[in-house]
Amino acid sequence: MKRLSVILFLSAVNCLLLFARIPDIPDFSDDNGWMYKFYRDDINGHRLEGHDDEVIFWGLSDRDPEGNKRFENLKVLRIPATVRPSKNDHTGIVFFEGEPPLFRVTGVSSHAFNDFPALEEIVLPEGIVDIDPFAMSGIPAKRINIPASMKHVYPGLFRGYDDKWEAVTVAKSNPRYSSRDGLLYSKQQDTLWVCPQAHRGDVTLPATVKVVYEDAFNRATNIGRVTLPEGVVSIGKSAFYDSSITQVNIPGSLKTLPKNVLGQCKQLKQVVIDEGVEVIGEGAFSCSYLETVTLPSTIRELGDEAFMLCDKVHDAYCKVLEPLSINMGKDCFRFVDLSKITLHVPAEAVDTYRALCQGMFADIVAM
Repeated sequence: MKRLSVILFLSAVNCLLLFARIPDIPDFSDDNGWMYKFYRDDINGHRLEGHDDEVIFWGLSDRDPEGNKRFENLKVLRIPATVRPSKNDHTGIVFFEGEPPLFRVTGVSSHAFNDFPALEEIVLPEGIVDIDPFAMSGIPAKRINIPASMKHVYPGLFRGYDDKWEAVTVAKSNPRYSSRDGLLYSKQQDTLWVCPQAHRGDVTLPATVKVVYEDAFNRATNIGRVTLPEGVVSIGKSAFYDSSITQVNIPGSLKTLPKNVLGQCKQLKQVVIDEGVEVIGEGAFSCSYLETVTLPSTIRELGDEAFMLCDKVHDAYCKVLEPLSINMGKDCFRFVDLSKITLHVPAEAVDTYRALCQGMFADIVAM
């Protein structure tokens, strides 16, 4: 029994060591004397070989040496480019007898900005090259700058369940990223990476955009109309999912609308799909509040559950001359009462549609 207890104890210790990240020097201070916590590891907790002068911003000590809260009302957080460790922590443990070395701040750890309820803006210094994917989620900050030194920005940084992010700005000399009207783009602005979740108003993407990254507008609950330029060739899945988008044009340069691209969009009333689009993917408009929809003559496929639960549609415009040329997916119009929809088709195709869809729609009329 004693042997078993020892084994269980050692196993528990090993488990704790596997999941714990223990900093080499727990407390650092900047020129103002604020206390910071850093790891001399990368954002995954691994020792950085050849980077002994670099540290990762881990968070702020939210109490002064007397134990009083001091950052409760902090609105703008400016991370220093360099920092010296304090000689000792608030308990009196001495880490350095002489002058502490100077470290360069090159990264931000996960949950680094938690517990600062008034924080509105984060200012990152030149020298930051990476931010942990979970560094920003759920914090009240609205604005952040991306320095020229930043090598990788994880789009999910600005998209949580209760994020307040309104705008991202990028240093003009950053070789990988750029910003426009608060949105994050590639340097050449041919890829839209993300629209911050709390960004407000209508959005017009520049003519240079070819790719809209997956989840780019996901849960963006303050946007209105979105204008996509002719020339967009790819939109990632769930790009507008559960957003407040009210109207969008789908350019003909885009051949396929991906899965769930406009699903759960409760404010979406109208969508016009231009000539050239061929496929509407699975669940593309499911559970949206569409009232009118226009399909081009080039449509060849409607995916499974493409318009499921779109029960507010009253007028549909279909420019396809031969209805049988459309490959209909499973449950494409599930939970949609077609008998309440007026179908508008080309004049020369009215008789064909009426013969094939007899009794299905409220009416079938010429455009």
